[in-house]
Amino acid sequence: MNPTIVTFKKLANGKLRISLDKKKGYKQELREAIEKWGVIQGLMEITEYYWCNGWGVHTGDQLGQLSDAPIICENSTNEDDGSITLHGKAWYYPQYMIYSPLEKILENGYVDFDLWDTFESDNFPALSWYSPEDSF
Repeated sequence: MNPTIVTFKKLANGKLRISLDKKKGYKQELREAIEKWGVIQGLMEITEYYWCNGWGVHTGDQLGQLSDAPIICENSTNEDDGSITLHGKAWYYPQYMIYSPLEKILENGYVDFDLWDTFESDNFPALSWYSPEDSF
């Protein structure tokens, strides 16, 4: 998979837009990612360029929220003890139970994530069921 099939853009309204590169074949790569990995892992696969450069892709439950909503943070660190430290803005996709953000990208060419919060080295402890070996 090409790690740069999508681009991130911070919008004036506070949202984060994830857009599919218009090059031929990327829609098929996105379909394959959805079929092979599902939503969260698929999101990680198509945004690999970003999370390899400091961004983070998490689920709400990893950050102590009562939600599986996908969350993207502009700077995230997975600590050795399994905790996650967020720096900067974080966005989430609240419609995750109704629409897959990846399906929305296929349908519209983009998906917008809502601004969740801005963090200054806030640490979210590892949950009791989590072990660092579970990290993806």
